[in-house]
Amino acid sequence: ITLTYDGSMAVGPTVQITVSNSPTPLIQIPIVIGAASPFTEFSPPTAGSQPQGITPGPGNVALWFTEFHSSNIARITTAGVISEFPTTTANAAPAGITVGSDNNLWFTEENPSKIGKMSTTGVPLGEFAAAAFSLPYQITAGPDSNLWFTEFSGNNIGKMSTAGSLLN
Repeated sequence: ITLTYDGSMAVGPTVQITVSNSPTPLIQIPIVIGAASPFTEFSPPTAGSQPQGITPGPGNVALWFTEFHSSNIARITTAGVISEFPTTTANAAPAGITVGSDNNLWFTEENPSKIGKMSTTGVPLGEFAAAAFSLPYQITAGPDSNLWFTEFSGNNIGKMSTAGSLLN
């Protein structure tokens, strides 16, 4: 397989993928240079915060996301207004986030291997230990009203009640 670029810039260059010994391209992909992006992007106030997980908040009036490097939980309105709230533990590396059946935000904290809980006003409501060094990563509210999360290093799926009790 050969990948060639025709080098043109006028109408729109193309990338061609061809199979050797064939004069006809297997696939031809047009590339648009300088075109407007179909996305609207919003930058968090903290530079280099590295947004990770995102979830709609209760009532669908805003979205909430984690900032891995700045250890913040952030709220963004659909107009793009962002508010940041620090986690209880510095350098917690929050990744996944969800809204629990109790209408609070629940998020994973990789560095202390904990699950954090925060109100939708940005008040930390506690941290709950997962297995040591398990690196909780993603989290979701389950149909059983419990929280379910992945343990990246622990190679497990964890289950926790909204009271903060591990159930597995």
